[in-house]
Amino acid sequence: MKNKTMKLPVLIIVIGIIVAIVVSIFTGVVRIPTITEHDFNYSATYKLNGETKTIEGIYRCKFTNTGDDYDPADRCYEGSYISDSSEDGSSEHVIATKDNLELCVVFIFTSDYLMGDGDFGERYSDVVSEPYVAVFDKDEGYEYSDPETLGKFDVELVSWELPQAIENSFVFSHISHFSHAVVFPTLIAAILTVVAIIIFVKRENKSKFKPVDIATIVLNFAVCATLLPFVTVAAVLSDIVGTGPEIYHQIFYFFPAILVFCTAASVALRRKGHSAKSLIAELIGPAVFVVYLIVCGACGLL
Repeated sequence: MKNKTMKLPVLIIVIGIIVAIVVSIFTGVVRIPTITEHDFNYSATYKLNGETKTIEGIYRCKFTNTGDDYDPADRCYEGSYISDSSEDGSSEHVIATKDNLELCVVFIFTSDYLMGDGDFGERYSDVVSEPYVAVFDKDEGYEYSDPETLGKFDVELVSWELPQAIENSFVFSHISHFSHAVVFPTLIAAILTVVAIIIFVKRENKSKFKPVDIATIVLNFAVCATLLPFVTVAAVLSDIVGTGPEIYHQIFYFFPAILVFCTAASVALRRKGHSAKSLIAELIGPAVFVVYLIVCGACGLL
């Protein structure tokens, strides 16, 4: 008879797990740009020793790959300054030399911005920099832009033309391995499952709590207040120390959600009168986590 009373709790937990799986898949969706390479023209006009000259160049942006090794949502670009039909150009355009000093006009561009990738908003000034004149010491390798050093050259930057960002679109490519981005969505799905259990699963036995019930309740709060925050922070920050597509890395991201789903099962079982099973359900999450740490530590994976 008791098995029939568990239909609703089981349904709620199954739905929660399905939601967690779906949202985790969405965090691994990789999209790539439809325009993967583009040339951007730029120029600057300057006066040197009273003579007006113009330099022109091309900044070539290429989509290289996605951030599968780090965050699947990241897209990587590289930019190169094209000079004289070669790709070994530099952002520093030398316009004069004196002794060991090189007078340069410097351009700095941001590839992902120019390729229309990212919501830069008010950060526009951070990605579109006006060119400037600088002096490079070839011996020391330093850059100088102070008036005293620039005063060694009779130079003035008159005007410039900067490249404009293109409109790009992004299409589905594949489902990548998981990253730290999966931690919070799956954890939220698990927490909502606990909330649903509390709201919809009523306690059948209205008698006083048994000692094992009290012990389980204390354990529920202890796990959620101590172990869960630690595991969540560790999972979110794990990418900093280096993670990847290996299965032991991927599993670690889901431990916060696993702990909460075990708590959901524990609460449901206790409300339906399964006191001993409720305690076991709460212990499963921490036990699996400890076994995971032992196995990974023994194999030298952590």
